[in-house]
Amino acid sequence: MDTINCILGVFYITMGILISKFPNLLSGYNTLSDEEKESLKNTDYTLYLRNVFIICGLASIFLTFLSRSLVWDICISILLGLLIPILSVLRSPIRKQSSSKKTIYIVLFLIGAVCIFLYYAMRESDIEVSKERIENSGLYHFNIKMKDIDSITLINELPKFVLRTNGFDVEIIKKGFFKTEKGNVYKLSLRVNTKPYIKIYHSKNQILLLNYGDSIQTLQLFNNIKTHMK
Repeated sequence: MDTINCILGVFYITMGILISKFPNLLSGYNTLSDEEKESLKNTDYTLYLRNVFIICGLASIFLTFLSRSLVWDICISILLGLLIPILSVLRSPIRKQSSSKKTIYIVLFLIGAVCIFLYYAMRESDIEVSKERIENSGLYHFNIKMKDIDSITLINELPKFVLRTNGFDVEIIKKGFFKTEKGNVYKLSLRVNTKPYIKIYHSKNQILLLNYGDSIQTLQLFNNIKTHMK
């Protein structure tokens, strides 16, 4: 995802430079009347668009390196991509009121959808335990059969994770797959600021670490799993 955002950043910057030199690249430019084209040339609109594209491109590159989260990486690329059309419409000297309102509504809808996705991704997962399996809901869910569990322990220290292979890391939340400095891949569903953590080895050669934001709930979950393993 980091590479994609960097490519998008370079693309935005390149488009900004090209648009300032060749305004015919603008969507709908060739459908304008000669009078409207002349009006466009007499404004600083293409320079404004150039600046918008370049700023969004640079932000896409630099914010990606500051982020350690797949969710935030996705949001960076989406939100910056949405900023371009809405800023373009708001400043356009030839925009039609009806079309500009429609574009703004679409962009606001997409921003709302991103916010809902973030809420869903960051909320604490519900972990259900039965005689047959352990299962959690939400992003990066897992479903483990009791008979496949080799061992389960409580730990108070996490291994050092050096690479997120497929997951996200936002503040105290870690979900998905992470690799340690020893090369082991763990599947996580953690609030890292709350000890202890439940460590599960199972026969599919996976290591699972999970807990709740409340240590008492984590201990109850651990005892529940141990009871159903007997």
